[in-house]
Amino acid sequence: WPSATVSGGSERSYDITTLFGDSSYSIRVSAMNAAGSAISDPLVISTAEAGPTAPPASLSSSSVTPSSFSIQWERVPCIHRNGYITGYSGTGEWEHAMIDVNGPDVLTTDISGLVSDTMYLVQVAGVNGQGTGVYRDLTATTPQS
Repeated sequence: WPSATVSGGSERSYDITTLFGDSSYSIRVSAMNAAGSAISDPLVISTAEAGPTAPPASLSSSSVTPSSFSIQWERVPCIHRNGYITGYSGTGEWEHAMIDVNGPDVLTTDISGLVSDTMYLVQVAGVNGQGTGVYRDLTATTPQS
């Protein structure tokens, strides 16, 4: 567990940084002087949920045809979720431009109705109770028909 040392009898506060969203922390304070030392009971604090701070770990395409392709991605890394991932959202350059995938375990979707011999940009991000996180980009080109 991380620890911090604050010296000097007048210090009565300490800022704890680099905490993760939607997490609980147990904090104890110890004091030492010439007579000995003592430690406090634990104080449990919780941080609020925050939006994801990283994109899905990877994003790739497969089953590319002149009119469709599939995309697959890996989950947002745990330390960047900042809460419970409820699903994934994406955008792309085609007529039906939104990809909404409900559920944290759905990590693939098919995109159809595309034009042959065209490059498409697809973006996917994790979503939690505080909003949409960082997008990961992918380009995929449909072959000629």
